[in-house]
Amino acid sequence: MARQLSTNPITEKDIVDYLKTNDDFHLELQVYNACVRAGLRVFLGGTYEDPATKLSRQFDIRAKVLKWPLEIRLAVECKCLKPNFPLVVSRVPRQLIESYHDIIVSSSEPQVLRLGGEHSIYPEGQYVGKSTTQIGRHATSGDLISGDSEVYDKWSQALASSHGLIYGSAGAHRKLGKTHLLVAIIPIVVIPDGTLWIVDYDFNGKQQGDPKLTDNALVYVGRQYPVPMRDVQFSISHLQFFTLSEFCRFLEQLNQSAIYWNGLFPMQQIQAELNKAQLGLRSA
Repeated sequence: MARQLSTNPITEKDIVDYLKTNDDFHLELQVYNACVRAGLRVFLGGTYEDPATKLSRQFDIRAKVLKWPLEIRLAVECKCLKPNFPLVVSRVPRQLIESYHDIIVSSSEPQVLRLGGEHSIYPEGQYVGKSTTQIGRHATSGDLISGDSEVYDKWSQALASSHGLIYGSAGAHRKLGKTHLLVAIIPIVVIPDGTLWIVDYDFNGKQQGDPKLTDNALVYVGRQYPVPMRDVQFSISHLQFFTLSEFCRFLEQLNQSAIYWNGLFPMQQIQAELNKAQLGLRSA
């Protein structure tokens, strides 16, 4: 539905007010600078060709961190939500079929490895989002209203940007002068502090406790994308929502702790999967 616009010209004060309360770009700059401080290689804004549609698309932020032979690539989108219209993620326990993540083996013959169940960073039984919406009250009537179109747009952009990263990852080893590289791709949406809520249910629809204000939430997506030069598919299994403060803590974890890296790259299982495919890792 088209918005009803006032006929009055926008003034400097209007723009200042907008920048104080609604500016996605200001949030992007905060996220960008957090990535820079954390030592990631980061790109702020830009366009790319969507591999599926061949249309030009924009991304907010792309970042990557390398600990050879491992690399994590982030497709980050930012949305300046307000506490009076926050995001609510409804969650249920993760099923075994949803307990997985994929990594790309960048080599002369790119491969996709599936790490599932006990080997996945997304364990069975933990709560995972299955529905998202924003909730607020009508300014005049006071009635509750909901919708998720703005957040869904950012969600879709994060996945589309991840698709582009998949294409770029398949041959990424060549730029490093290596024979191989293991790449994980994480789509992320960052929103302001105080704008993210979760509510948990069992599979019978019974609510498990009260809604809670939180700083991060995972949503299951299970979206498949083709890998160039190979007749294989790469799945983005989950999308990560972070508040700004939690995203900064996440970046610190990437630098200071091996826990997240070990979760994404369980090397013993990876080597076993590569051996099955007769693709053992070499030292260069």
